[in-house]
Amino acid sequence: MEQITDIGRQHYVNPEDRETYKNILEAEGVAKGFETQLLNKDGNSIWVSITSRMVRNDAGEVLHYEGNMENITQRKEAEEALKQSETNMSNIINFLPDATFAINLEGKIILWNRAIEEMTGFPAHLMLGKGDYEYAIPFYGERRPILINFLFSWNEGIEKQYSFIHKEGDTLFTETDMPCVRGQVRTLWAKASPLRGDQGKIIGAIESVRDISDRRQTEEALKLSEQKYRSIFQNAVMGIFRTTPDGYYLSINPAGAKMYGYESEEEMIQSVTDMAHQIYVHPEDRKRLKELLEINGFVEGFESAHYTKDGSTIWVFMNLRVIHDNSGAILYYETTSQNITSRRQAEEALQTSETQYRSLFENAIEGVFQTTPE
Repeated sequence: MEQITDIGRQHYVNPEDRETYKNILEAEGVAKGFETQLLNKDGNSIWVSITSRMVRNDAGEVLHYEGNMENITQRKEAEEALKQSETNMSNIINFLPDATFAINLEGKIILWNRAIEEMTGFPAHLMLGKGDYEYAIPFYGERRPILINFLFSWNEGIEKQYSFIHKEGDTLFTETDMPCVRGQVRTLWAKASPLRGDQGKIIGAIESVRDISDRRQTEEALKLSEQKYRSIFQNAVMGIFRTTPDGYYLSINPAGAKMYGYESEEEMIQSVTDMAHQIYVHPEDRKRLKELLEINGFVEGFESAHYTKDGSTIWVFMNLRVIHDNSGAILYYETTSQNITSRRQAEEALQTSETQYRSLFENAIEGVFQTTPE
């Protein structure tokens, strides 16, 4: 057995702990629950808790130290594991993209991550430990119950009062305007859920918040754009169509349906299942149109004869373009059409008249002259 000649260096993992321990004893005469790491016989470190006192003789001279020592290695390892787990969880929560905070059962803030610091401008060190609805101030400018508070008091009365909140399982969700986020009104999405401990026991509540103001504005702009398009689509004088590459109608406006003799868009969509045979008088026209679209992606001023609902023929003037998705695949063809039958008939009548006149002019028995006044 190795002889111990220097307890501090031979027995302590950190020799300075020996000096700290001695200083406590000299100052107070007793050391209670002093925790340190010692080396055992095999050279492995163990955690111990030392409670001891200084023994003196009648002259006040230190004779020795006496006390007891407890091996607390397992407890320290468990504490370290818990501490590491809490650190890992804290790091995860801090790097969550959504602003997140949590409260305990007393309503005090126990978590305030970096994302919510950035969203609100309120740092964690000023928020942690605060109660009395302190977490509502960054959003409403005052202390008041918010989503997280309704989690454990949700009932029919609250549900009717707060119609913008809905519950799924044990989680509450909402999308609402907050009037005081960094001095601005912002639209936020939020969800609140119970916060549970290791044994599943509820120890508080946690809420995540996401700023969806930009998305909401985009949705509103898109909705307005769609409304404008729908108004144009419904009220346009010319026909507007969306068709698949296979020849099926996706949408038709009222003017387009009327052009072909149908009472409504729905009737035409249901009735026309093969445009190549039901609409085009000359199937070659559709073939030629598809070839032009494949080459250019659009066609302007394309004229062809079409069938109407009752089988009669009309002449149609069309502009078409191909609409692609993000990957480049064809979604549909968009077409604007105009019935030019009257114009074509007038042109044909004029052409017939000119042909007849030319024939009379060339075949007249007597001389026919055209001269100027001069």
